[in-house]
Amino acid sequence: MSADDKDHFDVLVLGTGVPESLLAAAHARRGDTVLHLDTSDKYGGAWANLTLYELLALSPTDAIENMSGFEHRPASRLDTLPPADLARFNFELVPKLLYAQGELVELFSTTGAGRHLDFNLVEGTYIHSSSDPAAAASNDAIQNTVRVPASKEDVFSSSAISLMEKRRLMKFFTDTLVTMVDFEEGENFHAFLNKHGLTGKLEAMLAHGVALLQGSSEQASAQDGIARIQKYLSSLGRYGNSPFLMALHGGGSELSQAMCRVSAVYGGVYILGRPVQDLSWSAADSQWTVSVAIGPNDLQTFTAKKLIGNPHTLSRMTKPAESSSAAADTAATSHHIIVVTNVPVRQDTLLGLFVVPSADGDSDAAVQVTQQSSELNCCPPGTFLLHARGASRSAVHAALGLLVPESSWLHAMHYTCHSDQHASLNATLARGLGLAEYDVTDAALEIVPGLSGALDIDQDIRSVLDRWKAQTGMTTLMETLPNPEDEQVVTEARQLQEAEGGGDGVGAVSQQ
Repeated sequence: MSADDKDHFDVLVLGTGVPESLLAAAHARRGDTVLHLDTSDKYGGAWANLTLYELLALSPTDAIENMSGFEHRPASRLDTLPPADLARFNFELVPKLLYAQGELVELFSTTGAGRHLDFNLVEGTYIHSSSDPAAAASNDAIQNTVRVPASKEDVFSSSAISLMEKRRLMKFFTDTLVTMVDFEEGENFHAFLNKHGLTGKLEAMLAHGVALLQGSSEQASAQDGIARIQKYLSSLGRYGNSPFLMALHGGGSELSQAMCRVSAVYGGVYILGRPVQDLSWSAADSQWTVSVAIGPNDLQTFTAKKLIGNPHTLSRMTKPAESSSAAADTAATSHHIIVVTNVPVRQDTLLGLFVVPSADGDSDAAVQVTQQSSELNCCPPGTFLLHARGASRSAVHAALGLLVPESSWLHAMHYTCHSDQHASLNATLARGLGLAEYDVTDAALEIVPGLSGALDIDQDIRSVLDRWKAQTGMTTLMETLPNPEDEQVVTEARQLQEAEGGGDGVGAVSQQ
């Protein structure tokens, strides 16, 4: 087949989730031809934001990739809102936080891929302190939540911790985390913290409020716990007195569209909202073949050297026997509840992260709750979106009940998310797609992870970035993108010089 065949591409990408869109942009920027398909008519896949009406239409029998069991609380009071407000909701099923010094933000800042995105700073992280009467009664406790210190000033101004605890905390931050001189291989995070006198509420604050562990500190290694704290601390101060950012207008959809925009600028071809069928691999030709129903009687066939997709998208394209095997994956399950309320957790916080340790008495199950507001253009003014994630349904329900009274809930929906153990599925999926075997270095197929229940978005993309760097030898996903504003300045300067007859200086201007 001719290399310049308009129906033949270097890369075929199925699905427009964030990992898939990152790779589509990377390949296109490198000069590869890219065909990007999605059977949905909106970007993002499981990452896509939903309107209120799309959310209300979800039922227990529905599934969105690895999310299922959608159950709405019977007593909905959304009819108390003005009708015009109902169209102003944008729901993310699994909202993500971006660390200011995280991998995705660093990618955006170094390449310019995120220059069309808007973010707001999360105002603070808070720990629910009902189990600690002294902290709950402190001056900085509101709704039994205490702010996690985000600076040296926060540490010493907090009335929730004693002077001795403040000194231990500052010594830990300034000494131990810089040198890690007493870090022992195989040591768990609980033992490491206790060795430095960080017990009780200080351990809970560091483990759940800073390291963002959902399980107990005994289940995490000291190495992992320290890495998480260092990431938190390094992100403080880059954009303000908080390490976290949240994307406006629906988060995941915006991130996916930003990367798809890069791909399209560099020649990527996009077909959304059309059925995709007959995906097959030809070993003889070393290429993939796929058909897309462009119209009622128009089935167009494309070929590509490489296929990219997540397990859920690819399993729908496999042979029935292989598809059922893939569906039997034993993945970790997290429970989620979205609540629409007209009362914030704290009156002084519009965008916040709230952590409730042991919400239902299980010391190994902290619940993480994000609060979004109209600041993110995801809901009308005067309403708030709370999203809780945890290890059990009872835990997430109890956590939300501790933060805001159920009488303020306008609507609530519970569902589950099954995080991929995609490495164990790769060989099965490859066989179902027609490949005899699958290897992580295989140039013909790349299986990316589906949307996880994790709060940190970097956990969803890290394996994708690491594999790209290993495959290409590049230190980042793509070369820096030209800045359209700079190019516009050069163009206007050239036009002005030409109008004035000063063509000799154009070369100098274009180099600035």
